[in-house]
Amino acid sequence: MLKILSKEINQFFSSVTGYLAIIVFMVLTGLIVFVFPETSVLDYGYASMEPFFEAAPWVLLFLIPAITMRLLAEEQSAGTLELLGTKPISPFAIFGGKYLAAFLLVLFALLPTLLYPWIISRLAEPAGNIDIGAIAGSFVGLAALAACFTAIGLFASALSKNQVVAFIVAVLLCFVCYYAFTSLSNTPIFVGKSDYFIQQLGLESHYIALSRGVIDSRDIFYFITITLIFLALTAFTMKRKQLSAGFGGPKQWLPILIALGVSMLINFSSSSLFRFDLTEEKRYTISESTKDILRNVNEPVDIYVFLQNQNLSADFKRLQKSTRDLMQTFKRTSRGQVQFTFEDPLKGLGPQERQQTLIDLQQRGVVATNARIKTKDGFTENLIFPGALINSERGQIPVNFLLGGGGRDALERSIELLEYNFANAVNKVTGSDYPEVAFIQGHGELNALQTNELSKALAQNYIRPKQLDLPSIDTIPSATDLVIIAKPTKAFSEADKFKIDQYVMNGGKALWMVDMMKMKLDSLQQRWGGSNVAVDFELNLDDILFKYGVRINRNLVRDLQSKPIPIVIDENGQTELLPWTFFPLSAGKNDHITVKNITPVSLEFVSGIDTLRNPNLEKTVLLSSSVNSGLVANPVLVDLEELRNPPPNAAFALQNIPVAVLLEGRFSSVFENRPTPVEDWSTPRKNSSLTTQQVVIADGDLAANPVLPDGQTLPLGYDRSLRETFGNQEFLLNVIEYMVNERNALEARNKEVKLRLLNRTKVEEEKSQWQFTAIGLPIIFFAMFGFLYNFIRRRRFT
Repeated sequence: MLKILSKEINQFFSSVTGYLAIIVFMVLTGLIVFVFPETSVLDYGYASMEPFFEAAPWVLLFLIPAITMRLLAEEQSAGTLELLGTKPISPFAIFGGKYLAAFLLVLFALLPTLLYPWIISRLAEPAGNIDIGAIAGSFVGLAALAACFTAIGLFASALSKNQVVAFIVAVLLCFVCYYAFTSLSNTPIFVGKSDYFIQQLGLESHYIALSRGVIDSRDIFYFITITLIFLALTAFTMKRKQLSAGFGGPKQWLPILIALGVSMLINFSSSSLFRFDLTEEKRYTISESTKDILRNVNEPVDIYVFLQNQNLSADFKRLQKSTRDLMQTFKRTSRGQVQFTFEDPLKGLGPQERQQTLIDLQQRGVVATNARIKTKDGFTENLIFPGALINSERGQIPVNFLLGGGGRDALERSIELLEYNFANAVNKVTGSDYPEVAFIQGHGELNALQTNELSKALAQNYIRPKQLDLPSIDTIPSATDLVIIAKPTKAFSEADKFKIDQYVMNGGKALWMVDMMKMKLDSLQQRWGGSNVAVDFELNLDDILFKYGVRINRNLVRDLQSKPIPIVIDENGQTELLPWTFFPLSAGKNDHITVKNITPVSLEFVSGIDTLRNPNLEKTVLLSSSVNSGLVANPVLVDLEELRNPPPNAAFALQNIPVAVLLEGRFSSVFENRPTPVEDWSTPRKNSSLTTQQVVIADGDLAANPVLPDGQTLPLGYDRSLRETFGNQEFLLNVIEYMVNERNALEARNKEVKLRLLNRTKVEEEKSQWQFTAIGLPIIFFAMFGFLYNFIRRRRFT
């Protein structure tokens, strides 16, 4: 085998054709990756090798047949293969030597592409900010694909004595094996039925899986299987041509057939023997909770992703690719139960049809956005849909996966939350038990109109909201999974407190949003000189909250990290936005799944919370003030003059004042050793709870959506003056989801994706230099190698 291998390599490097094929490959690859605007890494803006690994298969599809076309065709044409068959050389040594020679030559041609990661690393911001693990895994995928193409090329060379015919057949076979199965799976007859399994027969789906930097045993064994199949076909073809009896006795082929069968069995098995995510952030490893959701999908789920516009910026192309990669993972993990389609909903539509489609998608909950696309003439706006619809037999749910805020930071957060958004939606449309949430009424709480947006969001997430008038019922129904006490303004009776207490003692869960201080911005008239005194509400809740482990203080938090408010500054009604320290903006400062990666939450006249020592409870601060904050004790004079004359820095010497706390564990009843305040209470009293959860938030307005004079409601967290939506709804949905759904996807919120950008200034200044390095250096390398190789060979054999 080594002699055959050596002969083939020497013959390749002794001909001009071999060098020409490799140089053409390197020039094409260099132009695609570093020059052509549509595919150039330098125009892509990210320190990534994705454009190279997307283009490489199509270039290899021509390079490898050019290398393999002569391997057996030339031997057949010259009549030397029959002579070779009479020598004491094993047929497997002949085919193995020729195959290994061609494969090593392909790897040699790919060797200069290792220069590309170094170039990108030098241009990254900061230098060296690339994902080495992902690139290494992608090269493994490229090598595996090259191994298959080489086996296909060897088989094509065995079919004909004509090298041109062998080249054309090899190109066609490589194309069919790589792309035809993917194309076939997208035909209407297979979509939603057997398309997943048809896709798995082709090279493309397995190459894409490996090119992400994920090494999966099913993909590796698939490439081994295809390689063995075409090597076996090559041997059988030569056997059919009656070259020698030594080319294939049954006993010789038995081990290969057994290995082939085992390899195919492993490839098409539903579980993986091994799987290594080589990416730095493990971004293609979904969380265990997501895996559990997908493995329990027992009905078809169709996901229609609308981010398929051809004119996408590099940022949105990155979001599109991340979404497609995630969908591939969902499809594989669910064993094909989850199917997905990317489509452009406006493609080929006239003006009226476009308008009707926009209305239809908006009614279904899919939000469109205008994306700015850079062109030669400046910028143009393009309407895109970064959203999806998820359908199952139980219903349909929209997913809008582009977060607000704009810029690349918002895009990165959108990518980080893709898994959570889609897994949560799949969980909803395939679940059978829908939790029930009750808004407590009877004490001046927020009414149904004020909580309309939160109720709609809960309903869209398959959580059933309802209103519950506490004074008029005997007990809180046991079927209620969570009670929400949202901004009470009147005192609770002992009887109503007892009902909540016994609900909690029996394992019920409660979300408290309570204002201890009475203050509204409207009472200040929002003009210079406006002032009012914040007084405490008499809610009669101090004892029950204290018993549960917290105390909401009678004070107000002031924070330099705050939201501006509009202030009338002259007689003409002219307004100006000024930061108002009594409206803090808070984001989660820990890694708890309810607050990880959320948009800042807008708070209004919020109080500080003290947590009390209790060994039976675990306390987690979900929201807190910034590192520049302070407290104003009761009674609090709230004066808009503060906007003109801010308090001294000493007033903001405190930091991380808790304003929202999660309590988990076993609670003690506040009515222990006290008489029952409800007459005819028939249920046995409990003084200690089952393990359960409560959340206490010291801001009742957190759940209140803006209400227009005509009764229309605006999104929860939306600020009309700033025209910006804060994370109030996102935070509350996360908290409620965490409390009522045992099988939830919140664990996926912990995922982080590192932003890797190119240094735009450096790229513009050094663009030509790096383009020459990527294209010119490989040509110089191969030219020098060819000269030295042939010079040494002539000296040796002269």
